[in-house]
Amino acid sequence: MKKEEILNFIESNDEDDIKNYFYKLIEKLEGIKKENNKIQIWLIVLVFIHFGIEFNFFKELNVGPVNLQTDNHFIKLFIPLVFTFMLLQFATLNAQRAVIINNIREIGTRLFSLDTNEAEKSMYSNKFLRTIMPFSLSEEVNEKFLQNGKVGIITVILTLPLFLLLFTPFIYEYIAIKDHIVNFWGINWFENLLIIMNIWLLIVVFAYYIKLFIIAFKEAK
Repeated sequence: MKKEEILNFIESNDEDDIKNYFYKLIEKLEGIKKENNKIQIWLIVLVFIHFGIEFNFFKELNVGPVNLQTDNHFIKLFIPLVFTFMLLQFATLNAQRAVIINNIREIGTRLFSLDTNEAEKSMYSNKFLRTIMPFSLSEEVNEKFLQNGKVGIITVILTLPLFLLLFTPFIYEYIAIKDHIVNFWGINWFENLLIIMNIWLLIVVFAYYIKLFIIAFKEAK
């Protein structure tokens, strides 16, 4: 919902309906947080399994009394593809999360008659709203380091490692795809198809993130 749509919603509904919608947004935000946490854990597990295979940590799998020899070649081919798909799901979830947070800010500010500055309207939520919303590391970091929208050199130095973490999934994908091209390309059409699908899906994810960044930048201006 754009700002104009939110204002129309507030003007067209009574206070009880607005409060009901507001707290449903809070519940939705909590659900998205849980899903995000699950995806992040799975992304870490997939990377661990990939490099575990790379360094021969997993030569066989024990399921109770049964000992299974793992097909490392097959698993190694599919892990980056699954990783990229989950990365796309993570991006779409966070796009929805950004919309929900924006709605909470706009509706909450008017519902509770809060006095907010420009930074709180675009970079982080009002302190009162953050006590209602699920905990968000990004919101807390932005509030502490970007107060009143001012960004200094010390702030940049302190927060730069956090922003670099955003690129680690793409670094992993680069390493994995490069390894696949060197070791599996040309073996048969199936391996080639998996590599092409992974590259295509990664381009989709990267383009999606760029689009989200551009939209967020325009809305913050």
